[in-house]
Amino acid sequence: MGSPRHAGPDAERLDRLIAHGLGWTRSAAQKAVRRSRVTIDDVWVRDPAAKVPPAARVKVEDVVVPRLDRTVLMMNKQAGSVSANVDASERTVIEDLPDHLRRDDLRIVGRLDKDTTGLLLLTNDGDLLHRLTHPRHGAEKVYILTFEGTLAVDAEARFEAGLTLDDGTICAPAKIAFTGPNQAEVRVHEGKYHQVKRMIAACGGRVTRLERTQMGPLALGADLPRGATRRLTDAEIAALDQAVSAS
Repeated sequence: MGSPRHAGPDAERLDRLIAHGLGWTRSAAQKAVRRSRVTIDDVWVRDPAAKVPPAARVKVEDVVVPRLDRTVLMMNKQAGSVSANVDASERTVIEDLPDHLRRDDLRIVGRLDKDTTGLLLLTNDGDLLHRLTHPRHGAEKVYILTFEGTLAVDAEARFEAGLTLDDGTICAPAKIAFTGPNQAEVRVHEGKYHQVKRMIAACGGRVTRLERTQMGPLALGADLPRGATRRLTDAEIAALDQAVSAS
């Protein structure tokens, strides 16, 4: 058992290729490799980090792993669209994609509410989606918001301690910084349902405008207008991979 020789600069890690091709998590792919279920060109391999040349054939037992085109998109979501692939009554963010970027295997990373705007990622890489949305990997999300009302005087301390929502849900430690009258920036590492709005509500306010400006190492730039979408560069995808890599 071993690794293929002369893999070359375009080779891909075995565990990532399996996770992406079969829609598995990286840990499931690694387990399959270590349990001697995987071959590269009919040679059994037990190293999940083995490099797979572009022309090589990978099989998990008798199933050939497809080599998929890895796609990661960044959208500057507009208000009024729901974060769903299909909806019977609402316009979806998939419908907001330009025709040349639409594909059936795209999935939404970290949904935004219908009235929330800003940075939204879409990908066909199931392993990357899992890592970006799993709290254990700590992909930080940054929001800017406007709110009504007066927040509790100890709001910053409550955010940092791990704020308890009105229904008893306990949030992980987060940060809030006030940037102007009834304006703030919030940094969280989770994605609970309506989390930022509910955190503000727990401190006595009501969010009237919410925008996500950053996710992990990616920031929403002025070069991407509201409602527009672009592909991430290879360098941006590599930065995402590094930010949520397994410890």
